[in-house]
Amino acid sequence: MVDSAIDSYAQDSGIPADSETGSEAAETGETGSGDLIELGPDVFAGRNVVVISVDTLGANWVGTGYTLNLDGILEESVQLQNHNCSTAWTPPCMASLVAGSQATDLGTDILGFGSGVGFNVVPDSRTLFPEILQESGYSTYLLTENSLFGGGTNTGQGFQTYVNSDVTSGKGALTADVTAFAAQVVTLNATGTPFLAWFHPIAPHTPYIDADQDAALYAACTDGKDELPDDVSLYDDKMSEVVADAWDSYDDDTKSNIVDQVTCAYGAQVAWTDEVVFKNLWEELLSSGAFDNTVVVLVSDHGEELNDHEGEWGHNRHAYGVLNHVLGAFWAPDIAPQTVTIPTNMGDVAPTLLGALGLEVSPDMTGSAVWEIPSDRIQDFYACDMSGKTHYAALNMEGVKQHRTPQGNVETYDIFTDPEETGTASTVTDADLQSAIDTLRITAQDEEWCGGN
Repeated sequence: MVDSAIDSYAQDSGIPADSETGSEAAETGETGSGDLIELGPDVFAGRNVVVISVDTLGANWVGTGYTLNLDGILEESVQLQNHNCSTAWTPPCMASLVAGSQATDLGTDILGFGSGVGFNVVPDSRTLFPEILQESGYSTYLLTENSLFGGGTNTGQGFQTYVNSDVTSGKGALTADVTAFAAQVVTLNATGTPFLAWFHPIAPHTPYIDADQDAALYAACTDGKDELPDDVSLYDDKMSEVVADAWDSYDDDTKSNIVDQVTCAYGAQVAWTDEVVFKNLWEELLSSGAFDNTVVVLVSDHGEELNDHEGEWGHNRHAYGVLNHVLGAFWAPDIAPQTVTIPTNMGDVAPTLLGALGLEVSPDMTGSAVWEIPSDRIQDFYACDMSGKTHYAALNMEGVKQHRTPQGNVETYDIFTDPEETGTASTVTDADLQSAIDTLRITAQDEEWCGGN
């Protein structure tokens, strides 16, 4: 089970042991719900599955006052505290999730940039976990607000019903989509047939002021503040790219004003998303009984850079934790709450879920169930900003993450003490991490990821 696996890592490698375990909760009787189930093989066999994957929500915004409803859910969940995506863009992160593999293991199928294409799709040969559920008798349903997850990238394999509510430029449909998703889950639950229902809301992706929100939410962000530069708008889907490209041209006061207003607006959208999804949607599904025989997966695809590193905005521009460190958790009405502290990867979610459901993991999935992650595993990371700048990193189970920046510099961080990697880096080099970076770099160049740089 998870406890024994984590404890062995703590003894062998110095990785912190879990701060709370399901066993302790069950022994104290504090839940009042009888025996709780620890995450492990076969424990949720036959249950329904709901997945909520929030676009552009970095783990650094969780638990900071903006996600009060989500925080309450996480207290009742198995939370993956150091969960990562191997890159920082929706297509490879979501492909990693459904394919049960690190994004970098999927190669040019996701990370290659072809002329006039932007990205390549997941090949039909990959077995995705929605396909496994469908083959096991599950009804499968996806409502996505971002077509970069779904039909546009072939990550929609295995969904019998695929609803594309793509509103990337302007958004504005979250409230309506929450209503539609809740109704579909209730309908699926009433059939008595096991189901997978997946919702991918795009908020808090830019634009940070959403047509579906109460404008009063932004009063504190803009009222009494200096006007933003003419080319910067909180309503613009490309705002982060504009700011990043022009950053060096702004004076210090303008930079400070941009950081203030944009960070405030992003935070307001995080809080609004938390209210609509993790309060309104959650309470409706909970009260309807749709969660009674269900395991829920909570993830995000990547974070958002808001000048956490000088002049860096948006996502897919580098491989620091502010973008790679993401939400990851499993919830069920009778699950034993636990904090898993070992580094996990988006590619571990499918093997963990399939194992807990008592289903076979596809042999082409390179991730591991959290109770089976080897203590010597190294995750690798890759970023391409689409202008030819590539950033590589590698992370071991002791929490040491080493980078090769686009400038060729070595930077090393401890993700247990600095998970977003916004502090001061060291230049200490680990031979195994360097080897992983070198191997990934050779692959990227040979297969011409990001133009072969």
